[in-house]
This record gives sequence, C-alpha cells and structure tokens, in this order.
Amino acid sequence: MNKNGGILMNGKFFAAVVLLALSLVIAFFLEARMAYGATLEIILLIISIVAAVAVVLGLWLEAEWAWPVATMVFSAYLANLIYLFYASKALLLFALSLIVNVGGLVLCMLSTEASEFASALETYEAEDSSSRKALRKSKRRR
Repeated sequence: MNKNGGILMNGKFFAAVVLLALSLVIAFFLEARMAYGATLEIILLIISIVAAVAVVLGLWLEAEWAWPVATMVFSAYLANLIYLFYASKALLLFALSLIVNVGGLVLCMLSTEASEFASALETYEAEDSSSRKALRKSKRRR
C-alpha cells in the first residue's frame, strides 16, 4: 500500500501501464509495415516486452527504481520509433506513437522522486574562477 491509498487508486500506475501497452501495440503495427529489418525489430520487440513487464512489476511493487527505469524504457522506445518510421514510412502510426511515448516519458519524469540517498548527499559551494584568479594574484604580490 502506498501513501496515495493503494495501488488500485494510483492513476499514474495505470497511465504508465496503458502507455507502455499502447507503445508496444503501435510498434507491432509499425513492424508489420516494415520493408526491411523485420528480424531485428522482432528481437527488439521481445526485449521491449521483457522491459515493459519488468517496469510494470516494479511499479506495482512500488520499487524505488521503477520510475527512473520506466523513463529509460520510454526513451529507448522513442529511439526505436525513429528506426521504425525510417523503415516503414507510416506517418500516422509514427505520430500516434510519438504522442504516446512522449506522454509516457513526461509522466515518468514527473513521477520520479528524489531518493533518500540523493537528499543525504552533501554539497559544497565552489568559488568561481574570477575569485580564484584574484586570490592567486593577491598571493603573488605578497
């Protein structure tokens, strides 16, 4: 159970699952229209399915790594989409898939929270180069 009332009430989870599924379905349709490279694309689609299942499982279990990995998956889907459009020339499916993948990417980026590790890191102010140069000149004059 999460702080938002459980996984069944979490709209982000369902939106991510729907966007992942739509992205894969459109990729299958684009793959069917490819003039060449279909074997490579089938291998990529199998890898995409495995990645999508891992992301959905991670989101369902509310794992800390799930949203950042989902962001990487949607980014990889966008890269694959460029190849699919180049090979199939299906503009309407490309545009639809572009909207779905960019929506998924934005959703995942907005859902990614800072981890406890990142908030515990110490940061230090660095002097800018002009103040360092002035400090060096003043030391040389002494």
